Amino acid sequence: MPTASLHKEIESLVRRLQRVVSAVQPEAMTGDEALCLVSLLAEAERASASGIALLTPVVVKAGSYTKVGHASAPDWLGAVSGSSVGVAKGRLVSAERAAASPDVTEALHDGQLSPAQLKIVADATGIAPEAPGALLSLIAQGASNQELSGAAARQRAAARQLECERERRA
Repeated sequence: MPTASLHKEIESLVRRLQRVVSAVQPEAMTGDEALCLVSLLAEAERASASGIALLTPVVVKAGSYTKVGHASAPDWLGAVSGSSVGVAKGRLVSAERAAASPDVTEALHDGQLSPAQLKIVADATGIAPEAPGALLSLIAQGASNQELSGAAARQRAAARQLECERERRA
């Protein structure tokens, strides 16, 4: 899809979502209705976070954030996302690591990774390049972030153990 069309489509989706959210009357809903809407909004949030992770490395590489008055990429992402510079820096690191992994990039294109899930997978991938497959499978099965973190820690530990064994042999 051409970039101009993509821009218009995303802008239209954002404006529609903003209109819907502004019209929400929580007091007129049942808990079950609100539950359903929260699930859909969470899905939209993951899709947005995945898109941000796919596109931020391009912004950083081009230095485009300086054109809008920001001194650094974390300053820019923090400002546009409403997060702290520290959180933005972590998201940028995760996005760069994700860009280096075809499996993680594919998962981002599917729009199903939250920033927290991406961080866990990307951090593990930095130490254990084979980790994404198993971790993404856990996410698809609905694993909690605690379960995902545990599995990522085991993947990192196994990779470090293997590296230590290689060094001993050498």
